Amino acid sequence: MLNPLQPTTFALLYLVFGTLVSHSAFAQSEELGSLPWQEDRLSDRIIPFSITNSTTARQMLEIAGIGDSQLRFLIDYEPIAAKDIDTTGHVLHSFYELDSSDIKRWSNSQTLDTATLLNAFLETPDDYRVDFYRIRGTVTRVQRQPVVEEAARLLGFRSFFWVWLKPLDSDISVRIATRKLPVAWFPPEWKTTTTTDTDQTETGKKPVLAPDASFELSQPAAVNGLLLKVAEEQEAAQEGMEPSRGVQEVVLAAQRVEWLPQKASTDQGINTGVAMLSKYEFDAGLLDDLRKSNGKKMNSSDTEAFFQIMSIIKSADVRREIESLAKGSPPPQPSISDYLQKTRQLQGEFITLHADVRQITKIEISNKKMKYRLGIDHYWQLDAFVYLGDEAIELKIKKDDKEGLVYKYRYPVQICLIDLPAELQTAQTQIQHGTYRSNSLHEDITLNGFFFKLWTYQSARTIGAGENRTQLSPLFVTNNVVVHEPTGLNSTRSSIYLGISFVVLLIVIAGLLTRTNRVDDGFRKHTEPTRHAGGLNEDFLCDLEAADNHEAAS
Repeated sequence: MLNPLQPTTFALLYLVFGTLVSHSAFAQSEELGSLPWQEDRLSDRIIPFSITNSTTARQMLEIAGIGDSQLRFLIDYEPIAAKDIDTTGHVLHSFYELDSSDIKRWSNSQTLDTATLLNAFLETPDDYRVDFYRIRGTVTRVQRQPVVEEAARLLGFRSFFWVWLKPLDSDISVRIATRKLPVAWFPPEWKTTTTTDTDQTETGKKPVLAPDASFELSQPAAVNGLLLKVAEEQEAAQEGMEPSRGVQEVVLAAQRVEWLPQKASTDQGINTGVAMLSKYEFDAGLLDDLRKSNGKKMNSSDTEAFFQIMSIIKSADVRREIESLAKGSPPPQPSISDYLQKTRQLQGEFITLHADVRQITKIEISNKKMKYRLGIDHYWQLDAFVYLGDEAIELKIKKDDKEGLVYKYRYPVQICLIDLPAELQTAQTQIQHGTYRSNSLHEDITLNGFFFKLWTYQSARTIGAGENRTQLSPLFVTNNVVVHEPTGLNSTRSSIYLGISFVVLLIVIAGLLTRTNRVDDGFRKHTEPTRHAGGLNEDFLCDLEAADNHEAAS
């Protein structure tokens, strides 16, 4: 909860921790500076990385229980039938055990362009079946596919979705079976949280959707899909004629359909930063799970979104775009209050942040598949403070909490980046060797990056406060950090330069005075024979008196 503490404090609304942060989440502790990505997929638990990194999709599906006995029911050039739906359901169920890094590895190994690949599917589907392929295009229709009750009990779900994708550079229809779609795609009547009057019947109940309900849309998307079969709807044959071939479509199965919006949209929850990332194939649909994890520790559900962003900002093209945008039209600079109150709207946003770095931690990537996929084995985490000015923030674990943690003047944040700037590397080395300019690290930075989430962890302050309190902090991802020369160091250097200048001035003045004295001494020595010892010469006075007397006598 955020409460105003003084007249200059922002009038902050109550942050509903019941929806953002459950009390049980606060009880979970996590060491500061650690982001625990878990390796809990089946392939990680059964087979060593050296082997799994060379396995095929068919081999992994067999380990997950999908073999020829199930796949033999997929008959090409026939319509989608009940046996296909049953097999597809089992394939989707097995996808839970597949690692997304494996799927991307299999998909990226394909070299054919989309049009050539789809034509090859239609001609010889057996040569390409049970492997993953990446296809980009526009999603045009979604339909719910119910699963029979007996199969639903075994699979753990009652339905999945058919998604129709119009591929880029091809007119061949692609149908995708999946269980995961972006929430923003669904019409209001499909969402369980809908409460608008237009979605209510006269009795006040939500409209009941048909089991196979569908809707139309147009959204840019991509899929890493497993080829199941080539389906064909045959047209009815006229008397005395053989049935003609109908429309063929490629049928795939996928863990999820990726959403790649190219423009910001407030209605769909897409801000400028997310649209920028999606240009480089960040899946905006990952924000659904990421928004649910606000107010919780870092967990495996954040992994894909986190490392997708890391992979994108690692690109030289993205770095140049970020630098260009920062110079041309500086990104917004939300306050800490904004991050706490408008978390969902700001997630993924491209922002500027000024902070004081207090600790630098090297984070080793423990997930071997992710390490191989990204081409890096570590990243850096900066623990920093953002200064609040006159604002004060109080965080409560419940509404009637009278012992909330109060933050005045500064608030803790964390920043993750791939490359540590040279200035911070030097500061880190000096801290380790005891040669840093002060007893603790203080480095002022400005970053241009992306707001990832609000996360919780245990800090010395929250542990001391007790009552299972945890620190709630914004987490940022960036690879564009500028380190500023400390203000205090500038003042010190200015004082040193002023002092040196003053000493030089004194030396110059002293030199001039010494030279002037030497000139005076030389002049006195030179004129000494012609100067009087003192007063007027007496003989000269006598001569003057004699002259006067002579004039008087005449």
